[in-house]
Amino acid sequence: MTVPLDVAGLAPYHFHSLPMKFAIIMLVAGLCASCSSDHHFSDISPSGWIALPVLAVDHVDWKDGLGEGEVKLLSSFYFKRFVSGCGMPDSPKDCGEFWCVQLWSGYVATDAGKLWFSKDGGRVFLEASKTRLNRAQRVVERVGKDLKN
Repeated sequence: MTVPLDVAGLAPYHFHSLPMKFAIIMLVAGLCASCSSDHHFSDISPSGWIALPVLAVDHVDWKDGLGEGEVKLLSSFYFKRFVSGCGMPDSPKDCGEFWCVQLWSGYVATDAGKLWFSKDGGRVFLEASKTRLNRAQRVVERVGKDLKN
């Protein structure tokens, strides 16, 4: 007895085409979202962002504003302290009033959100990853512990 390839009206190529279409759409959407680097804080609503405390870090003077080198140091420090012990921050990007740093976690470099450092040195925000919203809750808990200490 032979089993027909068209079971329940689905030809074999349908099983492969839908996941492939989805993968291509997600790849293109991800690339398009990461290309918009001309963000200004006034253009972005910080609702849903997590305000992080301004912490003392060696070789960083918050009062005179933040340069790219200082943001590299800060992003590594904040990443390990509030986001993950596995992974790394990307290079800072100039985004108007802020420095924006994409965060990558895990062995396969998955999106862990973005850190936003105001250039005047007064504010730090974590924009939670759209794919890892439960991680944002853990960050909020860590920030709460830091503020109590």
